Amino acid sequence: MKYDKVSLVGVAVCVLLMVFWGPLLGLLGIQRPTPPAPPPAEASEAAPAAEPAAAAPSAAALPADAGAPSGAAAAAGLPSQPGALRGQAWPTTGAEPVRLQGGEVLRLELDPAGSGVRRATLPAYARDVVRDPAAREPVTLGRPEFPFLALNLQAAGLEFGPAEVLTQSASVLELRRRSPSGLVLTERWEALAEAPYQIRYSSHFRNDGAAPVSLRRLAVEAGAMPPSVSARPAASRSVSSTVAVNFLDASRPKSYASKQVLKLLRKGTAVDLEQRPAKWLAVQSQYFMLALIAGSLSDQEAFTGCQLDLQSVAVPAAGNKTIAQTWCQARGLLPAQTLEPGREVTLAFTGLAMPKDYGLLQQLGGRLETVVGMDSFMFWNPAWMGVLTRWLLRLLIWLNDLFKVSWGYGLAIIVITLAVKLLFWPLTHHHTNSMRRMQALQPQLKELREKYKEDPQKLYRKQAELFKENKVSQLGGCLPMLLQLPVFFALFVTFRGAIELRHASFLWSADLSMPDDVFGLPLRPLAILMGATMFLQQKMTPSTGDPQQQRMMNFMSIFFIFLFYGMPSGLTLYWTVSQILSIVQMLATNALNRRAEQRAAAA
Repeated sequence: MKYDKVSLVGVAVCVLLMVFWGPLLGLLGIQRPTPPAPPPAEASEAAPAAEPAAAAPSAAALPADAGAPSGAAAAAGLPSQPGALRGQAWPTTGAEPVRLQGGEVLRLELDPAGSGVRRATLPAYARDVVRDPAAREPVTLGRPEFPFLALNLQAAGLEFGPAEVLTQSASVLELRRRSPSGLVLTERWEALAEAPYQIRYSSHFRNDGAAPVSLRRLAVEAGAMPPSVSARPAASRSVSSTVAVNFLDASRPKSYASKQVLKLLRKGTAVDLEQRPAKWLAVQSQYFMLALIAGSLSDQEAFTGCQLDLQSVAVPAAGNKTIAQTWCQARGLLPAQTLEPGREVTLAFTGLAMPKDYGLLQQLGGRLETVVGMDSFMFWNPAWMGVLTRWLLRLLIWLNDLFKVSWGYGLAIIVITLAVKLLFWPLTHHHTNSMRRMQALQPQLKELREKYKEDPQKLYRKQAELFKENKVSQLGGCLPMLLQLPVFFALFVTFRGAIELRHASFLWSADLSMPDDVFGLPLRPLAILMGATMFLQQKMTPSTGDPQQQRMMNFMSIFFIFLFYGMPSGLTLYWTVSQILSIVQMLATNALNRRAEQRAAAA
């Protein structure tokens, strides 16, 4: 098979289309058909916890609405599933929340009635880039209707009286509730100042009654998260909320995007997850997460399974508007047990409300750093991707700290681009000289095409002999581009998940993790400049005389403008600088060749 330059460029285009087809559709305003979404509501329904499906009661034994789908699941026409955690609203009150402080990095709002964490605020992170510091909004995770670190008692059939405050301080809230049967529940939430972003939660049951109490179908809420915390609709266009679960029987944590969760719910296979023990589960947006850990990361405690759900939520957006988002929701299931009279049991958990900071998550352990997806590319997890992205991120952070300016990350990208070009200088130099020799062979190639136009196999053989004799490599023309693709893909993965690059500015781009714009208008100067430099480079490249190849190169320049129009501006900056350096490199190579020819002529 003939692998000429046109074929290899075509393969590269196909690979790029496969990778970036989703973002490209979003950029063009084309969306894949999706099930009708439910009307955005201020409060979506959640429902009681369930034990594994094998032990769930029959549909007839449930209340009329206990198994009815709600939220996005209902809109998709899902069948009722006995024991599913949908159909009943989470009991919340309008009482003033209790506020806890977790050092300087975390603020919590808790329901004094015992409905867990309503909201978690991260003061160090802004929701969006704003010009007026007074208009800055900190990132807030969670909503009251999707509580975090809350014990779900509804499916267990346990009813308790009003909550009594036992302890309330700047970092601790302790509540006690009693049931008519004599069961006492004491819950305690503590925001840990010494452990950033961590919350310690415990539920203590004591049976003061005369009869045994069955603690079955209990669950702990892990909350829910949107695709993006930004108020800009464009920020949620090509990202999805996800749920990551660290199953004990898996080699690495498994992530479920909202589309995958919907698929599980439609097929009815979501109940299978109720049978798979897990150490932790995390609901995530692009850069932030809420994680629920059984016990702590250092012990052997585990959930008996988990349940996933989807909710449609109306979120305030810029310009006094609202946008409908699909939020992923999750909860961990607890083992069933019977509490004899006079006995007591404590269930302990650790919560994380934090940015998806790779370094912090790696320090915590438990494979939590996998939620960042630094080693994930499309549908597989190549080992080289994780190594390359981690080193790129470390290098970006180190260079940014070295420059100590507001444009540090942009300058770091330029330095990395320069380093990559220097690394591939010998190969590119050889390619340019090969193209010059190819250009000189055009008369001979034209003769061969005329002579063997009726025999393609012999024509190809004669061309190969001519190329070998004159040291011309057709494959070398694409090698510089193909060898840079791993760096390009690694940068794409890094910009997609590294929170360090969020809101990093450079020139007119206010956020290198988002497409650049001009005064809020969807104009992408970097993408246009990148296309122009590609076109200029193609015009400067020695021509092979093949019209098909020239058309392909011109098409690539236009195609790349559309491809990069919706990409992070940091990635577009890398490719634009790379094209500019390629032009400089080509000019330098031509100057060196002219000097060598002049010396040869003088000799």
